[in-house]
Amino acid sequence: MLSSHPSGVQVKVDGRLHGLTPLVLPLDAGTHALELVGPDGTATAVDVAVTAGQRLTRHVELVAPPATAATVGTLKVDTAGVAARVLVDGALVGVAPALREQLAPGTHTVAVEFANGGRLTRTVAVTAGETVALMVGAPAASTTPAAPAMGALHVEAPFDVQVFEGDRLVGASTSPRLALATGTHTLTLVNTALGFSQTTRATIAAGRILALSADVPTVPVQLNALPWAEVTVDGRALGETPLANVPLALGTHRVVFHHPDLGDHVETLTVRAGAPVRLAADLRRTR
Repeated sequence: MLSSHPSGVQVKVDGRLHGLTPLVLPLDAGTHALELVGPDGTATAVDVAVTAGQRLTRHVELVAPPATAATVGTLKVDTAGVAARVLVDGALVGVAPALREQLAPGTHTVAVEFANGGRLTRTVAVTAGETVALMVGAPAASTTPAAPAMGALHVEAPFDVQVFEGDRLVGASTSPRLALATGTHTLTLVNTALGFSQTTRATIAAGRILALSADVPTVPVQLNALPWAEVTVDGRALGETPLANVPLALGTHRVVFHHPDLGDHVETLTVRAGAPVRLAADLRRTR
């Protein structure tokens, strides 16, 4: 006698279908492979050893297949053009309109801090694999409007930099504006790969965007070529090799070595802080 939970599942013996549980099966003596398959695809396999003249009773609990890993969702928060900071679960996402990707499915708390000092909080349910859009309107102005408490910073640099205030990451130069409270801030601009770090003070005015330019240092560069070449860096002609102590700013540059008979040889040069840079090209190998 073979029964199962749930009942009514297919029974296969040694690969052949014999019916649905509960089921009485006459089996030859020996070991048989039983497989029970539910309507949802859940399957359980057991081996049964049968002795001649023996009556066996088996009850099988079908185990549900393991749940697949949940995917992440996306949350988009917009304020219809009103300046505001967006925080999700207490972490700053950026200035509206803000997009928070790779968000775990479930309930999340969204806080929107407006430039006029107003703050709204919403609870949003995020579904795996979907984008949830949240539109938040600015709170109504009070009879005695408060002065705006927020401004913004725009950082200009020839390469990407991160902006820190103390140990706190404010944002990066890739963002068109970084929200900051009004007042004077001591900020540090950092690009670790290039060895760049600059500390400066910035005074943020309410409702305004301050443009801050990174002060990028130069490094002496030595340029040479065999047999010789005219050198152009970023479209600017520098003369004939050898060239010594050419000041080039930190970052990536396009260097072209030109010889009237041997043609052009192009190199991409990354200048980092800390030591002189040397670049040499053998134009004879390019022919």
